[in-house]
Amino acid sequence: MLERLDASTLYPPFVALLTMVDIRCRARGAAYVATSGLRSYDEQARRHGAFLAGTGTRAAPPGLSAHQYGLAVDVAPDADPARPGLQADYSERMYRVLGEEVAAIGGLVWGGTWNRPDMPHVQWPGYVTGKQLRALRNVYKAASGPEPARRAAVWAFLDAGSEA
Repeated sequence: MLERLDASTLYPPFVALLTMVDIRCRARGAAYVATSGLRSYDEQARRHGAFLAGTGTRAAPPGLSAHQYGLAVDVAPDADPARPGLQADYSERMYRVLGEEVAAIGGLVWGGTWNRPDMPHVQWPGYVTGKQLRALRNVYKAASGPEPARRAAVWAFLDAGSEA
């Protein structure tokens, strides 16, 4: 699932759960390929601007996307994993296994369960809404240094919260 991404840019406990989901999906004959993972502030701003202009898919404002903190991925089902490249099939039926396995593993959120479903989206729990993500945005903005250092501050914040 994560072959096309740099897994080091994703929150390690998130990667561990995604790996378990991937193993279970593949055991059922369903292969998924990550099409989006970590996004910079600028990339999220571009995506949000395209969404507002009607030229892009739904995207949260910069600072309010779990993608910016290494806490979300978007995946596409590969309709024929035996063929080279991605044979993306975005039909709802192709996401059924993913949703079932995310639920079975627990500890993650699948966008297919939302009021406005986002079936390709899987993310870390607890930071789904804009209100919840503001806490991470505040930690990110308060940290100094380049994006990796700021992301590390967010992960330390998450680690501290999970130990409390």
